[in-house]
Amino acid sequence: MKKIVLLLIVTCSSSVFAAQDPKAKQEEHAKKLHAKSCVSCHDSGVYTREDRRIRSLDALAHQVKRCEAPAQAKWTPQEADGVVNYLNKDYYKF
Repeated sequence: MKKIVLLLIVTCSSSVFAAQDPKAKQEEHAKKLHAKSCVSCHDSGVYTREDRRIRSLDALAHQVKRCEAPAQAKWTPQEADGVVNYLNKDYYKF
């Protein structure tokens, strides 16, 4: 019984700290921006296909900026950077 209570305390504490972590909030915000704006034109397959054109972090940042207007995304520079970081972390891994 003590192990279960301890496990619950640790789990709940981790969730609270994760919710307060500014980096985690930024990543979640970037993920939502991506889902709202990018997925309307293409799915994630464009990031994972073998013949993808994006070959560097700079190229990824450039492509995200190019896509903002057609996607009607009015992102701040910090939000665009967040989307770049999200895509790099989850797909490109430069």
